[in-house]
Amino acid sequence: LFGVAAVIVLIVPGGHVSGLLSHIKGGNVPLSVFLTSFASIISPLTIIFWLTIITSRSSEFSIDQAASLIQLLVFVLAPFVIGMIVKKNFPKFTNLIFNPLDKFLKLSIVVVSIWTPIDLATYILNNIQQGLLLSITSLIMIFVTSRLLINFSKIDLPNAKTLQIEALCQNFPIVLGISLALEIPEVAIYGMIYYLTSMVFAVSYSFSKKY
Repeated sequence: LFGVAAVIVLIVPGGHVSGLLSHIKGGNVPLSVFLTSFASIISPLTIIFWLTIITSRSSEFSIDQAASLIQLLVFVLAPFVIGMIVKKNFPKFTNLIFNPLDKFLKLSIVVVSIWTPIDLATYILNNIQQGLLLSITSLIMIFVTSRLLINFSKIDLPNAKTLQIEALCQNFPIVLGISLALEIPEVAIYGMIYYLTSMVFAVSYSFSKKY
């Protein structure tokens, strides 16, 4: 299932850290936020679409499309909807909790990013060679392909930097949610390897002077 896990990880939208990296690189931060939010909102549909294609070509596992879609909608879309309703109907409450909630969510992402590699350390070490080979190969192909498309499209530099970072980043919490929903631990294991590798690529690119 490791090859299938690699495909699943690649269809997950970019992570929220892309906004910070876009700022460091001098990219278009509002565009980064929009792309991350939009990709996350539509991700339940895109993920189920690609999983259906993968399932039809694989005999190793199958999915309940309806159940998986509901799980992803609850996991991904529900926070957006609840947030918008609360912001519209309870503006004072929103202003009160915004900063504490923002700090809590950022801390949660840090904790998940640190704790998950520790928790999965044994499994990651057992699959590190194969995982690194797949992730590095994938990231190189993504970088080169996106670079060619950006150059061909003649996008201005700030937007080009932003799109490049979005292509390199990955939303690990969604990967973890998919792994739990589909009961495929290989997705979480490879997702963690890919996440760490992609962070090295994305951060290195963000602090580089080229492109």
